[in-house]
Amino acid sequence: MDNYYKQHCENLKMLERAIKAVSCTLREHISLNQEMNSLVYTMILSHLTNSWAEVRLMKLVYELGGFSDLEKIEIITCRSLEKKWEMALNKAFCKAFKVKDPKKL
Repeated sequence: MDNYYKQHCENLKMLERAIKAVSCTLREHISLNQEMNSLVYTMILSHLTNSWAEVRLMKLVYELGGFSDLEKIEIITCRSLEKKWEMALNKAFCKAFKVKDPKKL
């Protein structure tokens, strides 16, 4: 599992570099009023941002000492990225503040 965490860390670094580069290029096209290029780079940035959110979640899920194997499976098998984040944050909150999951009451 430690290997998964390291892989997600590396993926996150690469995505952050890509986001920075695409953002700079997008700003340039916007300043030059190049609508078609602006649209293309906006779409690329949108996909990169979505990928960043997913990889960031996976990094959180595989962080050492964070979630049990069962909790990881529960989070990862959620149908949408939004639900994965919701479950991960809920579980993390319950652990941090030692409260019972209200959905399991």
